[in-house]
Amino acid sequence: MAVHMEVDFKKACELLKVGKLKDFQKETVVILLGGRDAFLSVKTGGGKSYCYQTYPVVWRQINNEVLCRVLIVTPLISFKKEQDFLCALGFKSTYIGKDTEDEQDILDGNFDFFI
Repeated sequence: MAVHMEVDFKKACELLKVGKLKDFQKETVVILLGGRDAFLSVKTGGGKSYCYQTYPVVWRQINNEVLCRVLIVTPLISFKKEQDFLCALGFKSTYIGKDTEDEQDILDGNFDFFI
């Protein structure tokens, strides 16, 4: 899907409780929305997570609320801890191995984010 419009990041910022996104975060999301791969190298604490957290919010706006799931593959424990933050914001989020009762919900696609 090619993105030929100005993407509105306001709703994502409101949901994620952030004032505004950095230019590299917006650019990364737009690249992903365009169906292309993105490689992002930013120091720890530099804002990489907002890229994958913003993507499904913007996707739903552009695609008339069609659901979007995000799978993050990482060995970092900090990403696992962020799942609690996402849940507090109202997203359904977990990580594989957190709770064996989540396994069927993961397979059924009942989470917005999972690692």
